[in-house]
Amino acid sequence: MRLRALNLKEARDRAAARVIRLGKEIEITPKSADLHHLRGRAYEEVYDPAAALKDYDRAIELDPAHKLAHFNRGLLRQATDPTGAIADFTRAIEIDPRSAYSHYFRALMHTRTGNPNSGMMDFDRATELDLEYSPFKGPLEPFMVNRKQLTR
Repeated sequence: MRLRALNLKEARDRAAARVIRLGKEIEITPKSADLHHLRGRAYEEVYDPAAALKDYDRAIELDPAHKLAHFNRGLLRQATDPTGAIADFTRAIEIDPRSAYSHYFRALMHTRTGNPNSGMMDFDRATELDLEYSPFKGPLEPFMVNRKQLTR
């Protein structure tokens, strides 16, 4: 257990160092959507969701077609803003219709917001895409349990 705690602390320390390094890089290249996205991810790793959200917002402002910024902002917004998360996952799907993960997480949000029919359509599409395009051949399979529960 002590080793795990140490590893978590080391991971957080590395993320904090990335936040600082990326901040310096952003000072040099303030209009880089990629740098803002990466710093948003680092902020999430140091448990600063408000700062992460600001960086994702800025990345999207700089590059409205930044799929990962939309996707990660959607993940961040799941608990506090499910409707906003659906919008982010929808935009990520518009940018990359073959993203099984975007379909999967949008399906979860649809089911949580009382729209199980849309959720099932996204679950089906995620499964289809995962089996067809994923190099992992099936990492989304566990969610099929969720789909079966929806049809009861």
